[in-house]
Amino acid sequence: MQSPSNFPCVEYNLTIKATATLVSKASKDSVWKAMEDLESWPKWADSTKKTRLVSVKIVSREGNTVVCDCDELAGGRHTKHRDKVVLYPKEREESEFLTGALRGTTSMSCVEIPQGTRIDFSFDVEPNSLGTKILGPFTLKKMLQGTAEEYCKQLSDYAEAHPS
Repeated sequence: MQSPSNFPCVEYNLTIKATATLVSKASKDSVWKAMEDLESWPKWADSTKKTRLVSVKIVSREGNTVVCDCDELAGGRHTKHRDKVVLYPKEREESEFLTGALRGTTSMSCVEIPQGTRIDFSFDVEPNSLGTKILGPFTLKKMLQGTAEEYCKQLSDYAEAHPS
């Protein structure tokens, strides 16, 4: 009889993509002002939301690249992670998870359109912790989709309430 150590190891790789788009009445300048002020991101949602950033602390900044520690609720699940955020002024921000339950990237952009500003948010990630792997692909995809939609709405509402 073979011992368990002789069985081949199976690698768990699962890329999950989630995207959301929302048209905001806010100007592109107002949306961008909120996007580029990373430490204000927790102000986008009230403290009763199940999906929100609790805190963002900037660790370092070099040019348009910022490393920050994030504490967030995603669908009611608490998570902490360190991100490297690259800001492309008045266009988009791209984040890479450096630590935490996920590995991969997120992207958020704002584009001026006749109706206001189109906000796009996307995840391209893989589970990086046992907890996120246990959630399974369907549950994790659903949670990430809800997070993308909620962050677009929170950003839009905040930018509309705080015009530039």
